[in-house]
Amino acid sequence: MTRTTQTTRLTRPLEVESEWIGTRRYLANLPYALPKDAPEADRLNFQHYYFRRLFKGLYLAPLEKQRLCSALDVGCGTGRWACEMALDFPRAQVVGLDIELPRSGTLVMPSNLTFTPGNVLTRLPFADNSFDFVHQRLLVAAIPTMQWPVVVAELARVTCLGGWIELIEAGDTYLNVGPALSQFLHWGRALSGARGIDPGRVAYLDELLLGAGLTGVEKRVLRVPVGSWGGRMGHTLAQNILAAFEGMRGIYCQNVPLHPEQFDATLAILSDEWNAYRTEFAVFTAYGSLQPR
Repeated sequence: MTRTTQTTRLTRPLEVESEWIGTRRYLANLPYALPKDAPEADRLNFQHYYFRRLFKGLYLAPLEKQRLCSALDVGCGTGRWACEMALDFPRAQVVGLDIELPRSGTLVMPSNLTFTPGNVLTRLPFADNSFDFVHQRLLVAAIPTMQWPVVVAELARVTCLGGWIELIEAGDTYLNVGPALSQFLHWGRALSGARGIDPGRVAYLDELLLGAGLTGVEKRVLRVPVGSWGGRMGHTLAQNILAAFEGMRGIYCQNVPLHPEQFDATLAILSDEWNAYRTEFAVFTAYGSLQPR
């Protein structure tokens, strides 16, 4: 049976205030601390390919390709995941939602892909029971801890009975931590705490899904190497994390606060430290199905 996904027709994007710190652009008056600019878009695309290789595909949930009619990517960023999903499921309507829409010209848009502006911290602009699959990845820096249950309940609201929700997050859980990384984590937790965010809560994604009424919940925790000691994947992840830390340089120095030279000196040590300590990073995933009560 073909289902038409109902979206709210918006004539213009959301009004989002920006602030510039040095050469980097950030969203103002929101908890999200990462930049929102062209260099960050490049990093997000780079990160997408890392996760696609790590998971050996675009998703972990046991989707039935012939039955999937609609999919939603919440916090779609550059739109790369949504675009590839639309290509893989040409008979499904795929929607990407973000507070700012992907930059025009960066994607070859399949006819079954659309983008809609929206804020995950407010009511999503879709009718109940709109999507067979709802995907949300790496939004821990955007969602205050107290709001996670409300956010996941909203994901459940727009998911069809029999549909799936999948969450993928990476907070600040590292194994084999050296002094430079320990310092970065201390700064990061101070910044996150001031914004109401506890990155460690991503370890409980399965409980959030269960609390929203999902069944068949499956949780996975992947320990992945950071640094060239872990081969190509470890080197790729190290590049991504360093770029993310660099992207938050202005926010850290302004809000923690700390001197830029101290930030740069600590950042410069990380690559060698990760290899010396054989540092690992924890990636948390969970998915579940929405069934009749």
